[in-house]
Amino acid sequence: MQNKNQVVIYGRHAVFAALANPQRSIVRVVCLKENAAELRGRIGEKKLSVVERRELEKMLPREAVHQGMAAVAEMLPGISLEELCEKAREKENCHLLVLDQVTDPQNIGAIIRSCAAFDALALMVQDKNSPQESGAMLKAAAGTFELLPVCRVTNLSRAVEKLKKYGRLCQNRRFGFAKRRQTGGDYGQRRRRHASSGGGNLRSDGAAADQSGGGKPERFDRGGGGAVRIKPEIGDDDAGKC
Repeated sequence: MQNKNQVVIYGRHAVFAALANPQRSIVRVVCLKENAAELRGRIGEKKLSVVERRELEKMLPREAVHQGMAAVAEMLPGISLEELCEKAREKENCHLLVLDQVTDPQNIGAIIRSCAAFDALALMVQDKNSPQESGAMLKAAAGTFELLPVCRVTNLSRAVEKLKKYGRLCQNRRFGFAKRRQTGGDYGQRRRRHASSGGGNLRSDGAAADQSGGGKPERFDRGGGGAVRIKPEIGDDDAGKC
């Protein structure tokens, strides 16, 4: 049994990324016989166990797509707001995505994947209203959870005010309505994205509704919405940034 500070990671990309991350402490790896060869060399033999499928699936949520492997590991330490601000100083162009009341682990994992694809600096969430690191979240992130620092804060409003004091341009986008509020002065290319959720599935705006051919907006999950909201903000000067 794992303790409350441990997570069971499953799926090829998630497990391989965890094994390659020097900051990730691996307790043990469990796999099926046909997957043992590709795991040997990535983890010491003492930590690798070859088991039957039924034993592997007992460790995981029902119907989890494990691809024949799972790893029990310590959860990654988060990054503090102070560390995040210092990290931002090292990059002339950087972006931070803030999530408010997005509670589905798979949606958060998909958003993390989008953030990593667009080279975001970090993801910020409210500690009380956001799920802890989980196997479902890491599976949806497809290995990118190991690449993106996550900053958990007690109060998002106070955290945002602190970001503004550090000279960060703050933009507010509420999923479903694409509202935008820009505060503060011109602080170059450092930006914060704020995505919030009012419950239910994420709804896209009119552009996607036109593509669907119907009068009602097409429905997406929030992971896809994270990519939709991030991408339009990227200009010619910061292509590839989140």
